[in-house]
Amino acid sequence: ILVALGDAVPDTVRSFLTIFLAAVVGCQEIHKWSHMVAPPKAVVLLQKAGLLLSRRDHGQHHLSPFEGKYCIVNGWCNGFLDRVEFFRRLEVFFYRKNGSEPIAWKLDPELKRSALEKFSR
Repeated sequence: ILVALGDAVPDTVRSFLTIFLAAVVGCQEIHKWSHMVAPPKAVVLLQKAGLLLSRRDHGQHHLSPFEGKYCIVNGWCNGFLDRVEFFRRLEVFFYRKNGSEPIAWKLDPELKRSALEKFSR
C-alpha cells in the first residue's frame, strides 16, 4: 500500500510504519516460541536468561482463572499490569464498546460476571 501511494506518504510515516510492523511480526514470533515444546536453542538460552517469555511462564496465562500474564515478549510488565488489572479493564472497555467477549469470559462465565460487576460505571 505504501509503495502504491508513492510520495503521498511522508518518509517519517513510512519509516514509522515499517518499524512498527517489523516489531509486531517480531512480537508474534516470540509469542510463538513461548508455545513451542522445543524452540531453537538460542531462544531457549534467551528464555532461561529471562529476556524472552518462557513456555512455563506464558502457560500460566492459558490457565483458569485467566487473570493475567498477557504480555507476550518477556513478561517484564506482567506484575504491574496484573496488579492494576489493566487487561481486565481493557476487556470490559471493549466489551462495552462493541460487545466482543474475550475468550477467557467464554471459558469462565464467572470471570465475565465479576469483571463487569467490578468495573461497572
